[in-house]
Amino acid sequence: YKYCVGSQIEIDALADAGYSNYQWYRNGVLITGATSQSYKITSIGSYTFTADIPVENSSCSGSLCCPIVVEYYPAV
Repeated sequence: YKYCVGSQIEIDALADAGYSNYQWYRNGVLITGATSQSYKITSIGSYTFTADIPVENSSCSGSLCCPIVVEYYPAV
């Protein structure tokens, strides 16, 4: 994602139904209060999340993959 200073970007975990207890991280550091399936980004960084997986999928990991990387969009 490209970020312009002062803007917001909403990202979504896109997890299957039944996932719960979301927690977002920026550059590997827990973001206090960021516990929804979606999160509004207001600064650059690498964003990841964890979530509890439903019991019927208990063989899966509780950590969901793929960082969302947000970089500054250069002014033209």
